[in-house]
Amino acid sequence: MSILKQIKTVLWSLIGIGRRQDMEDIPERGSPIVLLLVALVMVLVLVGTLAFVAHTVAG
Repeated sequence: MSILKQIKTVLWSLIGIGRRQDMEDIPERGSPIVLLLVALVMVLVLVGTLAFVAHTVAG
């Protein structure tokens, strides 16, 4: 399973766009555990980036 497909699936779910056919194929793209881990990493990267930007602007 390609990590790029996992990231694409998480991003589609996050912003709520995507074709119906693609959404129906999500269970076949990988295990839910992998999708959760990818989503967790993406959230941590987002929070880290926002914290870095806030620290840079405030400091």
